[in-house]
Amino acid sequence: MRGILGTGANLSTYTYAREYVLRNGIMKDSPLTDLACAMPSGLATVLMINPVDVVRTRLYNQPGKASSSSPSSSTTKTAPPPPTTTPAAGGSIQRYNGMMDAFVKIFRDEGVRAFYKGSVSHFLRMGPHFALTFLFFEQMKRVASR
Repeated sequence: MRGILGTGANLSTYTYAREYVLRNGIMKDSPLTDLACAMPSGLATVLMINPVDVVRTRLYNQPGKASSSSPSSSTTKTAPPPPTTTPAAGGSIQRYNGMMDAFVKIFRDEGVRAFYKGSVSHFLRMGPHFALTFLFFEQMKRVASR
């Protein structure tokens, strides 16, 4: 899910921003344009994937289930996971019963802002990454078209 959301947001935002800037004469086709259009692309990517990352982190960090079998080890359908009040291994309480349950509980208990915890540091990593990625991509296209 994360890859689909991130790639979709990234490529579509960059393409739209670049076409808009060039079509309206805001900037000329140059490496600076590539960098300027890539930064909103990085922001859109973070806005789309950060909620998934928060939920995934919460699921990974919660106490394990009381049973040792994993859902991926069985090809048959099993009963739904136990309720959140069931003690997990070590006497801890398992808070979430899957991705959708985690999304709902985080939204209900903490609000939308909880999904964007860590988003500034996430953008500080992703923004420059995509700026350089699209800069090199456009430069390669320019070289190849000569």
